[in-house]
Amino acid sequence: VTGKAPDELPSHEVRDEVEEAVTENPNAGLYERRLEITVIAALIEVGEGAAKARLALADIIKAVGTDTKWGGLARFTLPLQEQISVAEEGQRISTVIVTFTVVYFRKPWEA
Repeated sequence: VTGKAPDELPSHEVRDEVEEAVTENPNAGLYERRLEITVIAALIEVGEGAAKARLALADIIKAVGTDTKWGGLARFTLPLQEQISVAEEGQRISTVIVTFTVVYFRKPWEA
């Protein structure tokens, strides 16, 4: 599930792979931007099930929810998808994947 050896866990990864511009009005001075962020947490579970994964999911949601405007840099943040998976039988590795979109505005040719 994670591509990591058990001795490399727990681990987390944050990806910002997709960003798109919404150009409904090409003459506007600002464009709406949508940055998709994915947070991946890999954990070693103590027993059967995904107890640590559920706690990690709650922690990620709480962390993002504390400032959905990212200190005033964004207009808002939208949760898109949450996923918990447990590795093959006999392994006690769980993975949490949370994807959300950060919506903000910027000028067309400014980073």
